Parts: sequence; structure tokens; C-alpha cells
Amino acid sequence: MATSFKNPPTFDPRSMTYETWKNEISVWQLVTDLKVDKQALAVSLTLTGNAREVAMDVPAADLAKEDGMAKLITQLDKAFLRDDKDKAYEAYKNFDTFVKTENLSMSDYIIEFDKRYSKSKKYDMTLPEAVLAFKLLDNAGLSSRDKQLALTASSDVKYTSMKSALQRIFGERMSGPSEITGNCSNKASLKKAGTVLDLKNDRAIMFNKPVELEFTSSGHYCVNIVKTKPEIQNLPVNVEENVLNITDDMSTAEKRKTLVKVHKQFGHATFNRLSKLLNKAGMNNADTLELLRSVCENCDICMTNKRPSSKTGGWTAIGNRV
Repeated sequence: MATSFKNPPTFDPRSMTYETWKNEISVWQLVTDLKVDKQALAVSLTLTGNAREVAMDVPAADLAKEDGMAKLITQLDKAFLRDDKDKAYEAYKNFDTFVKTENLSMSDYIIEFDKRYSKSKKYDMTLPEAVLAFKLLDNAGLSSRDKQLALTASSDVKYTSMKSALQRIFGERMSGPSEITGNCSNKASLKKAGTVLDLKNDRAIMFNKPVELEFTSSGHYCVNIVKTKPEIQNLPVNVEENVLNITDDMSTAEKRKTLVKVHKQFGHATFNRLSKLLNKAGMNNADTLELLRSVCENCDICMTNKRPSSKTGGWTAIGNRV
């Protein structure tokens, strides 16, 4: 039995744009088995509200002709078709005001940001690479520390590089995680501190003192014991969660383990990039930097992904930039 396409698509301004509905009508006209002189009559009867009133201004006799659909669409265009300026402004506003919300993962935020920007580009609104990269970063809902982390991890000031850095560092992270790891390592410690979380403002009350919460690079809350009160500094520390916690009392093996973790986490970043990161974190003593150089230069993956340098005839690492 042949499928019937007599019923035309309905127009509901609350769930679709007029332009979308017009496109659906065009598709319907190509597949319907309804006679051409009956199509406009059928479409007008599916309309509701203001659209029905506008359609009824066209005499039924005119609708019941082969050019009835053209007359109906012309009449509807006058009332519902937006000019290019209106559509361009809507695309601009949808893109310009978009920011990452708490229930949106970083991956989904990047996808939605990309989609909205693509729509705005249809109306010749193209941003310079650096401006687009910084806008993506600024609207990602990150702390100042995490923004600096993303800037350091980005191989250059380009949109694609910034997308890659955010995805690599924060991945599926959502704002406002419900647990604290890192410098506060267990439930007993949090209870001992009388911890009360304020997820909305990224703060906590510990020992009856307000404490600013920060994020680890894996997206968990942590407390910076260097900047907090002495009471907080007495809490047990989980070194592995704080990926940039390198202290003088650590053994060489412990420092190397931490640096290897950082090197891998940042996509096998070069020594130059990671040394900048350590400098900004205040961990730039000569021994640590020399150990970092050894980690980068002796990484099997980095050594495998090298190509000859066109300038020196030597070898240049590829595939290890962040």
C-alpha cells in the first residue's frame, strides 16, 4: 500500500521558525499525492492563530488554483518572514550571550559554542582566530587559575588549539562537582573541619572560616593550603591529586613521577611549554627543571613522533604539543 502524504506540516511558532516550516512545506509538496489545486486549501486549514487569520485574507477561490500555494506563501511571508537583518541579529545574540552553565560538560559546551558560531558565520560575522579563542575561554566558566592553565596548554592563539586544550584538560567536567579531593583527602578530614559547601559560589566554611575553593586540573574541588589559614594546613594532603605540587622534601623519584604525570596529562608537551607552566606555579628551581628536561627528552612516545628539522637537519618533536 502506497504511503499517503496528504497531511501538510503544521506551523507552530513556539517550536519552529517560519523559515523552517516553509522548507518543510516545500518538501511536502514534492512527496504529497494531493492535487496541486488542493494543496493551498489543505495547508490553510492546518494553520492556527495569527497564521490562520493571515491565510484567510486570501479568497478560497484563489487558493483553489494551481498557483494557490504561491499566493498563500506570499501572503504569509508579509507577516512572518524576517529580513536578513533580523535573522543576522538573532544569530549574533544567540552566539554572543552563550556561556557554559553548571549542568553542561566542557565537551558539550564546545560543541554548542561551535554550532552557534557556525550560524553567525552564515551572515558574514567572522571573528579573528585569537578573538574567537579568547571568547571560547572566557565563556567557559573557569577560574582565573584554570584560564591560565588553558592558555599555557594551548599551542598557539588559535580557535582549534584552544578547543583542543580545553577538551584535553577539562573534558567531561561540569561546574560545581559535589566532592572535594586533593588537599582535603578524605571524609573524616572534612568532618573534622566542620566543612559546609557553597557550590554556587565555589566556596566553603572550614573551622568556621570562609575558604575559597579551587579546581584541580581533573575538575575536582581542592583547597590551596599555602594560601589558607594554619588550621586548614593541618589537613592531610594527597600529593597525587595536586598534579603541580612539587616540594623540596620530595625524593627525586617522587618528583619524576609527578613530572611524568604532568607531561602525559598535557599531551606530551615539550620541555619549553611545561617549564613555563612550572615557572608560573613557582616551581622553577634548577633541579626540577633539569629533571623535567630529562622526562621530556627520554619519553618513548615523544622520541617516536619526531621528524627531521628543516632548519637544522636535526630532529623536531611533533605530536607532543598541547
